Amino acid sequence: MNKLVIVTLFALLPLTANAAIDPVTEAVSADLAVGDTIEQIITQKNEQEGLTFEYVSDLIANNADKIIAIVSVTISNKLELAAQIVQAAVEANTNLAQQIVDAAIAAGADPDEMLVAALLGGANDEDLSIETAAGGFAAGPALGSGPNNPALGNGNGGGGATASPN
Repeated sequence: MNKLVIVTLFALLPLTANAAIDPVTEAVSADLAVGDTIEQIITQKNEQEGLTFEYVSDLIANNADKIIAIVSVTISNKLELAAQIVQAAVEANTNLAQQIVDAAIAAGADPDEMLVAALLGGANDEDLSIETAAGGFAAGPALGSGPNNPALGNGNGGGGATASPN
C-alpha cells in the first residue's frame, strides 16, 4: 500500500510542477521551440499582441546568450520600453553593460537615458561611455572631482586682479 501511494505521488509531481510555470515563460518557451529567431519572435509578438516588459524581461532571463539582439530588436519595435529593457538586461549581465547601452542607442534610444538605466541596472559608471557628435567618446567626470585651475586667485580670498575659487 505504501509503495502505491509513493508511486502515485511521484507520478503527480510533473503535473504540479507544470502548473506553477509562469504563462509568460511558457509562451516564450513555445516560441523558441518552434525554431524562430529572437528577431522573429519579438517582431511577431509586437505585431500580434504587442510587446510587454514582462514578456521581454522573460526573454532576457531565459536567453542570456542573446541579450544584445533582444535589446536591439525590442527597442526598434517598442522605443518606450528602452529604459526598462536596458536596466533589466544590465541586471542580467553587468559585464555586457557597454554593449547593451550601445545596442540601445543604435536602435534609437536616448543616450543619456540609457546610461542612467544601465547604472540603475548595476553597471559600473567607470565602464560606461557614449560616443559624442564629434566621433569621440565622452565619459562623465568622476564624482567628487572639481576644477583644477591654479591661475584663479590664490585661495585666500584676497582678490586682486584674479578671480578666487572661494
